[in-house]
Formats: sequence, C-alpha cells, structure tokens
Amino acid sequence: MPGACFFQHENQSYPPSLSDFGDLHFGKKSDLLECLKIEENVPTVKPQAVIIDGAALIHKLRPDHSLHRKFEDYALKLFLPYIEHMLEQDNCTRVDVVWDKYLPDSLKGSMRIKRGSGTRRRVEPHNSIPPNWENFLREEKNKEELFRYLATTVVKGKVPHGKDIVSTYSDSVISFTVRDRPSLVPCTQEEADGRLLLHVADCVVDGSREILIKTVDNDVAVLAISHYQQLNIQELWVEIAAGKQKHLIGAHTLVERLGEDKARALIGFHAFTGSDCTSACVGRSKKTAWTLSRPVTSTGLDSAMQQLDRFVVLMYDRTSNETEVTVTRKVLFAKKGRAMNAIPPTREALMQHTRLASSGGKV
Repeated sequence: MPGACFFQHENQSYPPSLSDFGDLHFGKKSDLLECLKIEENVPTVKPQAVIIDGAALIHKLRPDHSLHRKFEDYALKLFLPYIEHMLEQDNCTRVDVVWDKYLPDSLKGSMRIKRGSGTRRRVEPHNSIPPNWENFLREEKNKEELFRYLATTVVKGKVPHGKDIVSTYSDSVISFTVRDRPSLVPCTQEEADGRLLLHVADCVVDGSREILIKTVDNDVAVLAISHYQQLNIQELWVEIAAGKQKHLIGAHTLVERLGEDKARALIGFHAFTGSDCTSACVGRSKKTAWTLSRPVTSTGLDSAMQQLDRFVVLMYDRTSNETEVTVTRKVLFAKKGRAMNAIPPTREALMQHTRLASSGGKV
C-alpha cells in the first residue's frame, strides 16, 4: 500500500501506544477477574496445606499499638498466632509463608518508587513499632528486615505433631521440622508470586492434594490457572483479599471451564495485555482483548507474530480485514483521524513487546 512505509516506524522515541513517555503504560489488572467470571458462591474450603504471601499478610495484620508496642509483640502476639490458628484446622497439616526478596536494579523498582518511601526504622525484637504502619512498610529496608525477623520467628511456633510450618529465608527455606527441601532451594525468584507455586509443588510431594494460596495479587491466580495441569493436584484455590473485597478462585474449576489450551495460554495473555512489568496498549483493556482471544499455538516467533499481528489489528478495529499492523496504522490514522497513541504499535515495537511479555517481563 503506497505510503504504508511511513507507518513502519514510530514517530517518537518511545511507542506512544505502549508507553507513557518512556514509562510503562499500566492497564487495569483487576479486569482479568471480570474476564474470568469468578463465581462468588463457592463451597467451604478445607485445605490440607495453606501457602501465604507473607508481604500481603503483614499489610493485613496491622498492629494494635495498645497491645503490640514492640516488634517482638507483633511477632509473638499477632503474626505467629495467626499462623498457628491455620494449623489448628483438622485437615491442615502444613502452612508455608513466602516472602518477597529485594534485589538491586530490579524491574519492580519503578513500581516501588511510585508507592513512595517511608521512615527508616531498624527491626529488632525490643525496638518500638512506629505509629504509622503503612509508612513503615513503604521503606524497602524496613520490610526486608521485618521479613527476616518474622521468618525466623514463625518456625518456632507451637506446631502439633505431624504438622509443619515452612518459611522462605532469602534463597533458602527454614521449617519447624528442619528437613531438606531440595525442590525449594536454592531459589532465585525475586517475588513471592512465582515462589508460591514452587511451594504448591513441594506440598504435593508431601502428599497434599487440596491446597489454598492466600494473596492480594491477581497475578497469582493467573500463575495457578496456567500451571495447574503440571501440578498433579486435585484442588487448587487462590484467595485474593484486597481491602474489603475477597475472591476465592478455584483454579481447577477454571481450567475445566476454559479448556486446557486457553488455561495454559492465560499467563501469556496477561503479560501481553499488561502486567507489573509489561505495558498495556493505551485505550485497549483486558476486557477488549479477552473477547478476541484464542491461544497462540505456534512455537516459532515468526509464526506467532503473524497471529499476534491479526490479534492486535482486531483490538484496534474489529471490522478490519487487514492482517498487518503496519497497514492498519495507516488506515486508522488517515481515514479515521486517530491520534498516534490510539493506533497500533509498529510491528518492530510489537515484536519487542512480545519478547518482553514472553520472558515474564525480563530481557
């Protein structure tokens, strides 16, 4: 098509359809739950193992300063009793607490900067807890020290015979039963999200077939659904509790509803349409993409890009018969008066975006 060569190239330093002047354009991750049509009426879950996102739990368990004046009070009177209560349930034989790590030059650094920083306070058992818990948790060093302290404290709890508490500790794990867990160590996963699934697999080795993950992040549900078929597990539940909202998601039931191919492809769909480390297309929500989605079955990049080309074309123009984003860029800009950030990215930008999404946000 004459003139299409102009639209093979971006007219800015960063593709405006994928970037906010060089920063990732974040979509709305919570839309994914609506796409999956999570059912609210679910049966009571009685898991054999519970795996907890530790960072999410300390945001939930806020200290009462009349009862928890020092970090030791918080650990022994609030955090540890919560874990011990889990183990008191008849079916539950193991509770895992999984913590984030904080690495230099992390891709997550930009997200943490946006959340702001708090006042530095050293975490020692007899040090006073600061009056503003949320402000305290904004400082990475505070959280890093708190994670380590709670990890070592939690495995000293009161554990009934035949049950166990396991906690991550940097690249390794520590537990009440103090036994080797070669499937868990060493672990270089930075975030608890990915590490949670490793603990699910280890619980399966221990004999658990019904497992509950407690978190606040939708990404964990995506990972659970995408990897469910590899885990040899009967029931895998993900409880997402953020603020006053709580969703209990049965990964096993969603895999059955979506089908195996679409369930496996969910992680790629989520990354491609915007996650913590990958951009979303400006003005194109996950809901829009979901109505068009189907698994990309090709294994080669060139063949996959042909399918993704057409997929992105339809994201921007459902009535289009075009198969290439370059041609669609010209049509939408010239005939429909679209701004540059409201037309598809160039094919080269799309290819780089696909590589980033397929690598889980790492290049």
